[in-house]
Amino acid sequence: MGAPEKAIAHYGAPESLSVDALTRLGDLQQHAGHLEQAAAMYRLAAEKKPGVADVQLRLGIVLGWLGRPSEAATALRAALAANPHLRTAELYLARMLFQDGRFADAVVEYRRALPP
Repeated sequence: MGAPEKAIAHYGAPESLSVDALTRLGDLQQHAGHLEQAAAMYRLAAEKKPGVADVQLRLGIVLGWLGRPSEAATALRAALAANPHLRTAELYLARMLFQDGRFADAVVEYRRALPP
């Protein structure tokens, strides 16, 4: 068992964890290559405390890696609702819209994200 797996096992039942602990657990799952589990931890953190831009950003990125651009876009929009100046969320949102075949919407988001 590697270091991430040992740390993951240490946390215990996710339902009883704080948002910060769930986020760290999601990060550990992600680094261990367990993307579905990472998404589940980030989603649980987002449900416990909606409106945390960083959690929504992480969720959106992982969902994108899992090939779920529509779900990723929803999470990234939630990140931007919480922090409208989050450039990383803007860029990932544009990318997810492009991957989802929504090219005109992707162009709008890229223009919003990139400086003139």
